[in-house]
Amino acid sequence: MTNLIRFSPTSDMRRLQREIDQVFDTFFPTRNGDNGSESAVWSPRVDLSETDDLYLIHLRRTR
Repeated sequence: MTNLIRFSPTSDMRRLQREIDQVFDTFFPTRNGDNGSESAVWSPRVDLSETDDLYLIHLRRTR
């Protein structure tokens, strides 16, 4: 019997975004220490590329 698995690239990207957000949240916690009620806004320019075995994330400094 063959099982079909639905491929959803958008859900994979959302999961990756959540994981990246968690990494940044550890380095840039909320200003009031309330875990999410108010957070600093920081949106760097990002280049994201993918190979067969890794993701490459290049953050660009904004002026």
